[in-house]
Amino acid sequence: MIRSCGTSANLYWSSRARTQAARATRYYGRGHSQGLKARGSRQEAVTRKTNKLIIAVMALASSIAWAGEVEIVMATFNKQGSAWSVDVTLRHADSGWDHYADVWRVVATDGKVFATRTLYHPHVDEQPFTRSLSNVVIPAGVTVVFIEARDTVHGWSKQRARVDLAKASGDRYRVIDK
Repeated sequence: MIRSCGTSANLYWSSRARTQAARATRYYGRGHSQGLKARGSRQEAVTRKTNKLIIAVMALASSIAWAGEVEIVMATFNKQGSAWSVDVTLRHADSGWDHYADVWRVVATDGKVFATRTLYHPHVDEQPFTRSLSNVVIPAGVTVVFIEARDTVHGWSKQRARVDLAKASGDRYRVIDK
């Protein structure tokens, strides 16, 4: 279809665009007549390389951020009289004194801290590692607590371990009630 705007120049360019679109469709197939880019053009090559670079940088950044957080591997709660002994196994990419897992704690659902275990040094060559805390007093009636862990660079990990003290075991925890 030729659009007529009253001048021969408009008629010429409209006709030329139709011709180029028809050639592109014949050469590249349907769907390629828009934009009239030749396959393998320099522009497309630069765009592909740029997209690959952006994806690689985003993947690297997300893996670095994830690698930095402390992972709570396992928690064992052992009832001893009216208190608990708690063993927590952590995994973290400790790299030295500047970046290591430095504390874990037992927290109520409302955020009240029942006990805190400070880790005084990095565990670069000991991964995962387990540390204990005795005489943890958890009030009667409290059946669910959380284990939270922190490192010196990223702070408190978003990943917490939920522990139901009324059950013998669950996801990443075990309860021994004698």
